[in-house]
Amino acid sequence: MHKRLTKLIISSTSLKNLAITVTIVVLFQIAFNAFLPAFVEATGGTLLDMSIGYSSDFAYERLTTFHLAADVYFKIRLIDFFFPAAYAVCLSVLSCFVYRKKYEDADNYRWILIVPFLAAVLDYVENIILVILYQSLPAQYHIVASILNIVTILKFCLVGFSVMLFITGAFSILKGGDSMLLMGNKFKGKKQNKEE
Repeated sequence: MHKRLTKLIISSTSLKNLAITVTIVVLFQIAFNAFLPAFVEATGGTLLDMSIGYSSDFAYERLTTFHLAADVYFKIRLIDFFFPAAYAVCLSVLSCFVYRKKYEDADNYRWILIVPFLAAVLDYVENIILVILYQSLPAQYHIVASILNIVTILKFCLVGFSVMLFITGAFSILKGGDSMLLMGNKFKGKKQNKEE
């Protein structure tokens, strides 16, 4: 499954498709930012999926205020239904655009293209849990709320890791060194610019 996905990403990566994916993510972010201030003003705080390290009590403190901006919250959730897939494709295409310039064997960087999609999966799990907790009110499930916090933390870690992989790869191309500053030179296969 993951090989089919990465094969699709690799075959469709081009400057045009890169521009399209970046534009889509930017548009989603603009739409999200258009609704967020109204939500924050009405509820007195931000979204749980934008917070980390919170307790289950804090989660329910926030969840019980969401009804104050129910219409806005619905619109935000609708945007967030598509956003994880959009940023996963964008980050994967960005990484592919960088790493295939250095490595002719896709197996050397295939796993890097999967990381954003793992983050997106966690994002969808997070969204599902949020909807369940919100719809279950006034009942409270503190264990599930604690799991939500863990999922959120893991999501941000994977997104951050994916961005870091892209940035280090891009810098390495500029410097002419190895394209994985984090992992050193431990790759199978050959570099495209390796001297014979």
